[in-house]
Amino acid sequence: MWECDGSAGGKGAEVLKNLTELVLAENPVSNLPHYRLFLVFHLRALEKLDGLPVSVQERNIAHQRFHMEEVEHLEQELESQLAVIEKLREEQTATLQELEKQETLNRNLQLQNREQQSCQAQLERELETKNELVHTLSGFLWGWKGSLRNM
Repeated sequence: MWECDGSAGGKGAEVLKNLTELVLAENPVSNLPHYRLFLVFHLRALEKLDGLPVSVQERNIAHQRFHMEEVEHLEQELESQLAVIEKLREEQTATLQELEKQETLNRNLQLQNREQQSCQAQLERELETKNELVHTLSGFLWGWKGSLRNM
């Protein structure tokens, strides 16, 4: 008999899937309503439960009783997963929009930087021209001042 003590090395679901015989006669779970049909439905390989064979009729009743519950549960799980996917898509869309804004801002800042560098270069050329002009005029004035003294 298999006991669920973790010794299956994480393969408990596989062991239960292939379980053919189970005794729960003195286990409190055996007092729950429909426990036998529930186990027959979920443990499909089960041949004996509490020492009694599992009949085809019992399997059919279990299937009729729990199949729709399982389908409903799976539908609810699917809806839940679809909601998660939709939320992730919305977050992705918002993130992509923010990324586009950041890229546009980055391009604008790069353009502004190039324009400022161009403007700075132009101002530096103008300053150099004015410095040369001042230097030339200073030389001319010094020369003119010297000519006036000699007169």
